[in-house]
Amino acid sequence: MARRCLSCGGTYEPVQADGSTYFHACPEAFAYVDVKTGRELTPDEARAVADGATVRREARPRPDARDENVNDQARGVGDPEARLRALDRAAPPARPHTEADMIRAGAGAVDVDLEAPKEPA
Repeated sequence: MARRCLSCGGTYEPVQADGSTYFHACPEAFAYVDVKTGRELTPDEARAVADGATVRREARPRPDARDENVNDQARGVGDPEARLRALDRAAPPARPHTEADMIRAGAGAVDVDLEAPKEPA
């Protein structure tokens, strides 16, 4: 079953087609800035600017970003066998991966059914 990140809205399959595990990390957020005034613009305002050269797209840290990649303690830093297991994504983990093992849990994630038919609104 797919998962939806509650921080960035991304949808992903935790287990890939080849059986490897996918660890989601939210991408950076972006803001549009008017170069002349320094004012942050909404996406609609940025599209409306006649001279596109006066709008700059800037990367910004995403508040409450999720990063499911395994933190140093869970990877077994200082324990060579645990570290090798963590680096070998095809090898079963010594124990299940939990939110406590993540670098940042962010706002969390929920299961979503991508196969379910959508009802008309």
